[in-house]
Amino acid sequence: MTDGERISSSELLRRYEAGERNFQRVILQETNLQGANLWGIILWEANLWGTDLRNANLQKADLRGAILEKADLRGANFSDVNLTDARLIEANLSSSNFTRANLCGVRLVRANLQSADFSGAKLSKAELIQSNLIGTKFLGTELSEAGLTAVTAIAADFEKAILTGACLEDWHITDRTNLDGVTCEYVYLRNQQEERRPHTGNFAPGEFTKLFQLSLETVDLIFREGVNWKAAAYSFNNTQVLNKDTPLAIQTIENKGDGTVVIRVQAPPNTDKEKIHSDFWQGYEFVQKAIESQYQARLEDKDKVINQLFVLFDQSQKLMADSNKQNNFHAPVGSVDNQGHIGISGNQNTTGNAAGEVKGDQKSIQHIHNLTPEKQTLAEAAAEIQKLLKQLEQTNPTATEAQQIEHINDETTPKFKRRVVGALQATGEAAIDEFILENKYLKIAKSAIKGWLKPE
Repeated sequence: MTDGERISSSELLRRYEAGERNFQRVILQETNLQGANLWGIILWEANLWGTDLRNANLQKADLRGAILEKADLRGANFSDVNLTDARLIEANLSSSNFTRANLCGVRLVRANLQSADFSGAKLSKAELIQSNLIGTKFLGTELSEAGLTAVTAIAADFEKAILTGACLEDWHITDRTNLDGVTCEYVYLRNQQEERRPHTGNFAPGEFTKLFQLSLETVDLIFREGVNWKAAAYSFNNTQVLNKDTPLAIQTIENKGDGTVVIRVQAPPNTDKEKIHSDFWQGYEFVQKAIESQYQARLEDKDKVINQLFVLFDQSQKLMADSNKQNNFHAPVGSVDNQGHIGISGNQNTTGNAAGEVKGDQKSIQHIHNLTPEKQTLAEAAAEIQKLLKQLEQTNPTATEAQQIEHINDETTPKFKRRVVGALQATGEAAIDEFILENKYLKIAKSAIKGWLKPE
């Protein structure tokens, strides 16, 4: 067959049943091979991204270098398969059979291996980083130089496994994790072969288990994208209530970098740590979703107000332009009161005067009486600055003076700034006070406008 050929699952099955076995480098992305019998098939470097292989039989298949990222392999039979250097990132392997399989150098990052069987398999130099190993069997498994960083190995069975040279940074085990008969001369407690234990020489018999005895007395809560401390505090207190007969205490909080934080909770050795772990995460996720929902609702309300302000300002600018032409209309001016309500006020007259009022805790910001173009520009600048500050007040009520000035500078267009600078050159800086004399933002408005006079 042609390398890189894209075929459907039905076509592959038809040709397989006809006796064809070599499908190397075939592209089968997101296809359905659920329950398929593909014994001994050659899928060397095949692209099986997102493929459904649940309960499929691939015993003795050749999948060297294959891409099985995000594939669903639940309950599948991969015994005696060759998966050397394959990629199974975020794949689901729960309850699957990988006995005696060759997975040397395989990437199982953030994969689900819960209750899978890797007895007698070869996983040397494999990456099982951040994977779920709850109840996984590694009886006699070769795991030398494997990466087991931040794995959850509650109740995993490592009996007679080989762990020499493995990286065990932040792995989570309990008293139900079986380490009987483990062969281990040395391990690393940090990636990149750092923090070797023992520092020199090799472990004496039984020393490996003693080193990790501390891990058996803690429940490790691993946060990979930072911590919502409100949710964590609530959930920890709730977990204490749900397990009131079990003394629980936070032992350490470690910032591992890249957003990863580990909270170690001290618990008695015979505690049901799986329950503690489950109780905490259920409470944490519940509270986190509730907090996010409330925040999103507030954010949407603020967005509505800001969008209304923009529409209102556009209308005001258009009507002001019309009044300059006709000189007989009082342009509406938008207002936002103390409760965040928006209104438009305006009246007509025949004297050619126009005045606007902003309701709430703000005083009048426009007094336009047959103004010169320069003074009209300054009046518009005062109005725009007050509008921008009102927006900032809605989204960041605690903004400092420096932050307010920065907001004005960021949101005001360069073209408008040049008009204001030109108006000031014609009228002098003292003209600013005519339009913002009674403005509660007087100091900030003057600082911002005068800042535009400085050469860039």
